[in-house]
Amino acid sequence: MTYRIKLLLITIATLVLMSNNILSQTQYTNYSIFGGFGAGLNSHSSDFAQLPGIPNCCNKFESATNFGYGLYVGGEYRFDKLIESYTSKYVLRLNYANLSGNYNVEENIGNLLHLDTYENVWVDHKLDVTYSALLTEHFFQVSKPDFIPLEFRIGFVFGIILGKSFNQREEIASPQGINFENGAPVRQEFAGDLPDASPLYLGLALGTSYKVANMGNLDILADLQYTYGLSNVITDYDWKISTLRAGVTFRYNIAKPELPRPVVIPADEPKMPIPPKAPEPPVIAIRGLYEGREISSGDTITAVIKRDNYIYYLNYLPVLFFEKGATQPNARSIQMQSVPDSDERAFFNILSQNDFAVKYADILSEQLKAEPGKILTIKSISHDDDADIIASRGESIKSQLIAKGIASERIILKNEIRKGNDYSYTELIDETRKVIFEIDGAERLIQHNIESKQLLHNTNKVVFLQTFVESESEITNFEGSSSIEGANPTKLKNGQNELLLNSSIFVNESPRLKTLTASASIENEAQQRADTKIQLYLKHEEIVNNIYINASSQLSQFSYFVLAYSEFDKSDFFAIDNTALMYIKSKIAEGKSITLYPLTDDLGTPEYNNVLARKRGESAVRLIGVKTEQLTIDFNSPITFSTDTPYGRILSRTVIVRIDE
Repeated sequence: MTYRIKLLLITIATLVLMSNNILSQTQYTNYSIFGGFGAGLNSHSSDFAQLPGIPNCCNKFESATNFGYGLYVGGEYRFDKLIESYTSKYVLRLNYANLSGNYNVEENIGNLLHLDTYENVWVDHKLDVTYSALLTEHFFQVSKPDFIPLEFRIGFVFGIILGKSFNQREEIASPQGINFENGAPVRQEFAGDLPDASPLYLGLALGTSYKVANMGNLDILADLQYTYGLSNVITDYDWKISTLRAGVTFRYNIAKPELPRPVVIPADEPKMPIPPKAPEPPVIAIRGLYEGREISSGDTITAVIKRDNYIYYLNYLPVLFFEKGATQPNARSIQMQSVPDSDERAFFNILSQNDFAVKYADILSEQLKAEPGKILTIKSISHDDDADIIASRGESIKSQLIAKGIASERIILKNEIRKGNDYSYTELIDETRKVIFEIDGAERLIQHNIESKQLLHNTNKVVFLQTFVESESEITNFEGSSSIEGANPTKLKNGQNELLLNSSIFVNESPRLKTLTASASIENEAQQRADTKIQLYLKHEEIVNNIYINASSQLSQFSYFVLAYSEFDKSDFFAIDNTALMYIKSKIAEGKSITLYPLTDDLGTPEYNNVLARKRGESAVRLIGVKTEQLTIDFNSPITFSTDTPYGRILSRTVIVRIDE
């Protein structure tokens, strides 16, 4: 009885396996994809005493093991009847493999002597190798699924090495508590990339898989694989890596597409009488044209607008003056006594409005932020103020700069009391109470650029809007309008419309673009209505028309510069605007007309100041490096500064340059 039951169970199992195989042959294509992971043993087999160029004493590294793992994806292709009654496949895997190994070789290096005994001293030569690769694995696989769900495969492995580093050291294993001659229990430490490492890995592989579960198209398989390494880790070294991995594979069998179902054609329904045709509803549309290009709702139309750029280069003499006993700078700064004609005032207005004495904290902080590695020295000087007053002037300025984001360690304070009072004019005494600024130990002009622009709205743009109407009955009413941002609507007529838009309408300072909206509606004799709308976005692009450097006004043909500064009663220069100097030289090379205005303050007699002005003019000619006849020196300058304050007297000891553009 027992024998018959066993025979029946075997027969049923065989039929189930055969039917499952037949079903699988009809349900699935020849292709499968899979992914999985594995872990196990890395085995390093080698015969070397040291890495190339890395010293090591005595023992050889012959074998190492470590835990390794791999992550893989791939695909399979099933051959049709390649081997009779067996299922044969080509399998391709892409595998990330960790192939690391840890060597540990013991060595007795001597004895540790005690009073009446000794101990053996043992050391460990350790070599930790971190090694990983991206491998392609190619297999031929056979199985007999109608007998047992076990698959066997054989093939080869080939890939590139991703990681190849090492860490080598020699450690005292026993006895504990002693050190090498370097005073530490570790010596001969080396780490880095493996020298002369091979960039490729090659091996032979043998594996098997067992299907443990099936869920529709998905198979879950237990996987076991051994890979024998053929390539050496280091060129010309006998050092190979083999692996043994156990893992889990998830395989998805791609199903065949279902056969189309037969189409049942229904019988023709009886035809009903056709009712009278209702008139088609009317249709209206708006089409646009801009600069020869068709436009539709949602398009952006652009106006190109010319722009004039105005750039003012202001090079300040970094000095502040103080009243006796005051800790804040003299509030009276640059005042013009006379200026050129009204169309040449702009540069001097900019100069006055951006006076260093008023905006020194902003100008200095801007300069220091532009040169983050520079150090600012604030030097407070006076001959008739108390030491605490002199010190408080520099401290006040430093506090203002710190409040504007300048680090305290970038600011150095120095105080100086000058003795003696042999000044020939009382005005010069006021000029000794001052604070000067040095950047990296040098007193120099500080440049502050001011830029502005002006758009030239001297062009108009034309947008053509054409309405198109289709209706089976006569149109009885048409209404249409256009507007910019919903304001000031303009009526549209049925047909072609021309919208004349000034370029200024396209300009919008906010990120959101302006909109031009046009809408129209119609009604016909059948009281059928239709409407339409088109919405266009307006934007502008700017192109540079002219660039004005220190120009006096938009329509002026002149540019002005403060070229250089002189000390009182001196004709040479202690501060020069190099930006102005280079610009002046370039304009002379272009053949432009250059006029020099040497200025003097009103201290001293007019006769003496005339001679001094001539000497400053000659110094300016030598500085520019041209002959006197290549430019004009005008000693009757239309430009004068008020000398009531130290600031005005400083500017009155300069040379002003006018360039006729």
